[in-house]
Amino acid sequence: MNGIAWRYLYSKPDSAFYFAQLAYNFSSSAGYNKYMSKALNTQGVSFAIRSDYTRALIYYKKNLKLQDKIGDKNEIANSFNNIGAIYYNQSNYDEALIYFKKSLNIKVKSGDKIDIARGLNNIGNIYANQSDFTKSMDYYTRSLKIFKEISDKYGIANSLSNIGDIYEIQSNYDKALIYFKKSLKISKEIEDKYGVALTLGNIGNIYKKLSSFQKALKYLLEAYNLSKQINALDLVSEHCKALYEIYKKAGKNNKALEMYELYMFSDGYIDQFGGNNNEKFNIKRFKRMLLEIHEKDIEEQEKIISTTMKKWKGEQKQIDDILVIGIKL
Repeated sequence: MNGIAWRYLYSKPDSAFYFAQLAYNFSSSAGYNKYMSKALNTQGVSFAIRSDYTRALIYYKKNLKLQDKIGDKNEIANSFNNIGAIYYNQSNYDEALIYFKKSLNIKVKSGDKIDIARGLNNIGNIYANQSDFTKSMDYYTRSLKIFKEISDKYGIANSLSNIGDIYEIQSNYDKALIYFKKSLKISKEIEDKYGVALTLGNIGNIYKKLSSFQKALKYLLEAYNLSKQINALDLVSEHCKALYEIYKKAGKNNKALEMYELYMFSDGYIDQFGGNNNEKFNIKRFKRMLLEIHEKDIEEQEKIISTTMKKWKGEQKQIDDILVIGIKL
């Protein structure tokens, strides 16, 4: 039953939850703690991928409590990591840091290098979001060293890109370019198209900041075309914005207008409280909605966006002005 739940997890998370509950009930009656844990974890994931972080935390913490009883250190570390990821997505970086460090401590004792490297990277992300760039650079560098030791090219590319991000934030564009280009080379080698599209955009944006507009245009156009090819609409939006700015600066208004379908929205939409747990709609849920409706005609999109917010808000008071503008160009 857990296997069935997992197969539905990313396509039909509500069905995955249902089958996981059946698995939990059966395992509970039989006293199979291990399979109860698997079911709880699946239920937590089913909420996490729907951005229902409140309920995801409930199931992840239930699983952690059960894992403490079972005594499986590796699974305890995984539970700490899952909880840390939820707090990270909620921008609760202090709590995320606590759980990520708990997970990392166990992984260090077990000697699992790939999980150690990933854990270091997670902590580096938190410090970066807290603008503690000295610590974030330290953790990213340590992560990169381990990924190199185990020849994990995906991890190497990701760590190089993260270090490039820090240098970009610090306006050290020369070093940022060095790390982004190293990351790009590896992403191409392993055929990580999303990583390639992301890093091409990063390089293009560096050249844009350096006012090297021809180079910026070259990288951003390649990033834009690849992002469209792999249907990475989050990247398409970012690259289009950068291209629009370049074309506008160059006075090429027609080119700017050709580039993209632009969505502009006020914070009122993503900050509106509602849903079953009275939480914010949030940017991740908003982007997922746009991904689901982007191929529909503009009138239907408008209807869906409006209806979704009405259902979400329910009887809650509207906290701010809500504006979403979609322009097909």
